[in-house]
Amino acid sequence: MRVLHPRLTRRSLLHWSLLAWAACGSVAAGSALAGAPAASDDSALAALAPLERAERVAVALEDAEALGSLRGAASRWLRAVHGTPANPGGRTALELDSLVRSRPDGIRTDLIFVRFGRAIYEAGAAVNDSGPPPFSQQAFNEYGRALERALTKEPANAELYYWQARLRATLLPRFTESSFQMEINYPAGATASARRAVELAPRNERYREALALDLLAEAKPDEAADVMREARGGHHPLARLIADWKLLPAPHGAAPFETDPGDQRAALANRGLDFPGARFRCYSISADAAAVEKLFRQTLPTFRLFAEAPPANGVTHYTNFLEWTDRGLVPADDARQLGVGAAGSGVLVRVTEFRGGEALQFSHVDDPIGDIVCWIYLTNLRVSADH
Repeated sequence: MRVLHPRLTRRSLLHWSLLAWAACGSVAAGSALAGAPAASDDSALAALAPLERAERVAVALEDAEALGSLRGAASRWLRAVHGTPANPGGRTALELDSLVRSRPDGIRTDLIFVRFGRAIYEAGAAVNDSGPPPFSQQAFNEYGRALERALTKEPANAELYYWQARLRATLLPRFTESSFQMEINYPAGATASARRAVELAPRNERYREALALDLLAEAKPDEAADVMREARGGHHPLARLIADWKLLPAPHGAAPFETDPGDQRAALANRGLDFPGARFRCYSISADAAAVEKLFRQTLPTFRLFAEAPPANGVTHYTNFLEWTDRGLVPADDARQLGVGAAGSGVLVRVTEFRGGEALQFSHVDDPIGDIVCWIYLTNLRVSADH
């Protein structure tokens, strides 16, 4: 199933996501801006040589990305490198490009070139709410060639395979005449590169994390669990998140599909939650909200869907929050519990029902059965993935 995302649709979904989180509390501003440079750092950053400046920016953005706080840090770092819509990496990107061309044998130069370019792209995507992120296919082709060039010189370099996997796993916009959709750059290649990195350096947790996340993106949770089983004696935070999905399987008949990650970024942006890629699932099903509710009750007998507002143009939004407890997941049984519960540790369930005519077209499902479709969003908000 393929889902297209017109530019206005993306803004609408993001707006709904932010409204849904308005009652969830907030995180201290320091957490939201993790990794952002202080104003006094700008001159020091500018004084660095291009390679060192690019590496510092890349590392800071990568750290913020890992902490789930990229949205807060991105704007500040993009300003620090004097990025523009046409050139988000600013002067640093131009200088790096020149270095790569003048040092074709420089493996460190190639690697920083790739990391900086990928990090700047992700930063631009994190702050862009109104359409596809700033993107250059030519630039991503050059990043890929830089890694391939480096690997011909050091074919047993696990770090190079790791960044090749990260680059190939990046969500990129693919355009049609009137819309765009976000797709993984090269999913099979990402998994193969991550697997090779783990083979070369099996004790490196970052490499295992990348491979596990790629396997999750391919809907292979059992393989992902096997990869993480050897990290920290099986007690790695990502292993816990993978295990969580087995406790909440997809409703019978629901088909997974990739959706624009803008909603996910907005929902998780300021909560400081690790491994956002392991926390979000989206499904579609040709059934109404009442039928979806019954499907959830097969594993959660007290589950209910609460309408957020009356239907509008055939579209209705529903929600519930499943709290993690010693007894497993417990659904909210009163709409008044939703705001309090969603600020804690659990799984947010959101269902959008598209009923008939224009509403069904808005769902952008290519092959609906009947005249009703539901989208099901599941977001795991386990506060501490360590327990």
